[in-house]
Amino acid sequence: MSEDRSKPLGNRAKTGEASREQSPTVRPPFDPEEFARQSDSKVRVETVAPPSGRPTSPPPPGIPQYAPGSDSGTMPLTAITAASIPVLAMSHEDLEWFDLTPLARSLLRDVNGRDPVESICKRTGTRFENAVVAFRELEREGVVAWR
Repeated sequence: MSEDRSKPLGNRAKTGEASREQSPTVRPPFDPEEFARQSDSKVRVETVAPPSGRPTSPPPPGIPQYAPGSDSGTMPLTAITAASIPVLAMSHEDLEWFDLTPLARSLLRDVNGRDPVESICKRTGTRFENAVVAFRELEREGVVAWR
């Protein structure tokens, strides 16, 4: 086994290590400011991406087409009528994770999977149009499904 001992300061001075530790910073063999100016002048910023040279093709059949500004279509929405029957798509405990409006909470209290929207509106005293808007949002969020 060998012992790993550092050299005393006197030995470093003899080998030149002390002089290297205290040597001043040496200026590079080129002008850094000129190098920076040349580098900046070579940078090009593309403002508009060129159009692709590849042709596009229509989507395969079966994929729905959507007009600009419409829903993304990730989930087809059901036409809600007075006879539509809402069903909870999750447990009542899971509903607490959602930031629901007071109207939505009121409607959900009466959703039992048997009664249509018309009956729920009568029990809660809600106009049908307002209930449709609330149920549409609940459907988008995956809270309600339809029977």
